[in-house]
This record gives sequence, C-alpha cells and structure tokens, in this order.
Amino acid sequence: MPIVKSLLETDLYKFTMWQALMHSHPSAQAEYEFVCRNLPEFPLSRLADAVNAELDHLCTLQFQADELEYLRGLRFIKSDFVDYLSLFRFQRRFITADADGEKLTIRAKGPLIHVMGFEIFVLYIVSELYMKNVSMPIDNARSIGRSLLKEKVEILKGFYEDHFLDYKVKTLARNPFEIIDFGLRRRYSGAWQEEVVSTLKREVPEIFKGTSNVYLAKKYNLVPMGTMAHEYLQAYQGFGYRLRDFQKAALEGWV
Repeated sequence: MPIVKSLLETDLYKFTMWQALMHSHPSAQAEYEFVCRNLPEFPLSRLADAVNAELDHLCTLQFQADELEYLRGLRFIKSDFVDYLSLFRFQRRFITADADGEKLTIRAKGPLIHVMGFEIFVLYIVSELYMKNVSMPIDNARSIGRSLLKEKVEILKGFYEDHFLDYKVKTLARNPFEIIDFGLRRRYSGAWQEEVVSTLKREVPEIFKGTSNVYLAKKYNLVPMGTMAHEYLQAYQGFGYRLRDFQKAALEGWV
C-alpha cells in the first residue's frame, strides 16, 4: 500500500509558504536536495527503487473536492490559491532519486512553487521505508509504542488532575500546558502517527491542541498548526534583495 494517502498529508506551513510565494515570485526557480544528517544503520541507497515507486505514486495524486473545500475554509488561505491547487499535480520530471554508492541522492529542481512541495513527502517516505528495514517486528514495535504512549497520557492526565482541578471552569487564556504534534516528517509510520494523534485528542483534549499534519487535522477536526520555515526566508535571500532588506521583503510578501 502506498505511503502517501493524500496531498493534504503534509505540514501546514508548506501551504502557507506556497501561497505566499505563488503570489510574490511565481516564476522563481529552485533546487532541493535530500541530506541525511545521521549515520544510517544500512546504506540508504538500498531504498532507491522503493523511493522511486513512492514518488511515481505521489505524482498521480490530486487534491479531492472535499480537501479543497477544507483548505478554502481556513481563514488565511485565499481563494485563488485553492483554485491553483485544484489544477495541481506533482510532475515526475522535476524530481529524481538515485543510488550513489551507499548514499541515496534525491533532487527536486524546477519552479519553486512546484518543487518546494516535494520536501515533506520525501522526508516521510524515506523515514517510513527506512524504519521498515531497521525496526523490530511491527507487532512488537506497536506494543512498545502503545505502552509508552499510555504512560505519557497518564502523566499528562496526572498533571492536569493534580494542578488544575478547576481548569474547565476557567477561561482558555489560563491554559498552563499545551502540546502540538509536529512529527510528520520524522514519523515511524502513517498508521502510528494517526494512532498517537487520535489517542491524544481522545484522552487529553484540554492539553492536545493540534497537529501540523493537515490530513489528520481535517480527519480529526483538529486545528492545523504552522506558519513558515527557514526556506521561505532563504528564498528571499536569493531573490536579489540586499541582505539588510530581505526579511522586510519576505514579511511584506507574506501578507
């Protein structure tokens, strides 16, 4: 079964940056390259064929009508951007994945407003394929994961009960402790991230406030979270602005 289920299954800040750059620099060109910052347990080059199969699948996907309506309902997403997404499909010619000795080389090169979207998908595709090759049997991993998750939920409930017994009758401005899920790009698997998110929503709704994963935010009626990443500011550094002016230009482009 393919890893990517939906084009919504990416971080919210990809949409917010994507929209801003579509409006401000629609013709900009860019190149992205995958970099593994840790020493893997086995050569990532062994994943090349599987990564290419997943990228082939990714490039067949389009936004569905209900997904577009969901995005249109977010107050900071503009109608013309959703119209653009209704026509969008990733183009396979803009991304390559190759074995290079023991390394895995993945490059996306082309229009910035196209290739920037590959990033999160590539990261969790590689992460999930890697985990399948180095992890313990799935049943054991799931059992250990559920045990650890249960422990953490009990800690959260205990913190809430010990210190904030009257919390529910107080204003939301008094929130003492909140958590947000930002685990998409480094997740063990899609199924496990969904189980963690759904468990936290069910067990500690007063503390769990949302997720960066737009697909799960839509599915579980959570708040999608995220603003921008360093890539947005880096793009403006490359657009020809003076170093002292690029941040101002980036923020003006943002709004």
